[in-house]
Amino acid sequence: MWPMVPDRRVVSIPSAVQFQAAGGPAPALDTYISRLVKYIPAEIVAAYLLVRGFIPPDAPRWIWWIVFAGLMGLTVWYTLDATRRPGLPPAYTQSVIAVLAFAVWTFAIGGPYFEVASWYRQYHYLPGIILVLFTLAVARIPPLEK
Repeated sequence: MWPMVPDRRVVSIPSAVQFQAAGGPAPALDTYISRLVKYIPAEIVAAYLLVRGFIPPDAPRWIWWIVFAGLMGLTVWYTLDATRRPGLPPAYTQSVIAVLAFAVWTFAIGGPYFEVASWYRQYHYLPGIILVLFTLAVARIPPLEK
């Protein structure tokens, strides 16, 4: 578990019952806002912004795709590791949502791999709208793990 990171696992009614069954106290259920914060991999999005600043704009597109794919993989690993709890199943729902959130955030932030599409330049406002809608909707999804 990550010592500097607060509890990242989303707690729903089934997982609270499992916490008690595993011998620990039942944590408070997550609210809409706390689920929203836990679902978005802010650390990975920040890493994308940092790496984006290091890569020159005229770099080959494959470098951008490697960065994107590598950070997607890191999102899965980080989320599963940061949400691991003894006696509880892996937080697969949260990991899938975190990967989707990373993809939506990078789509909204932009990069050369998106900007080659003519529609991306023509409808430059669309990624921001998708980001807002995704962010508002995703926290409504409770974890599916029992």
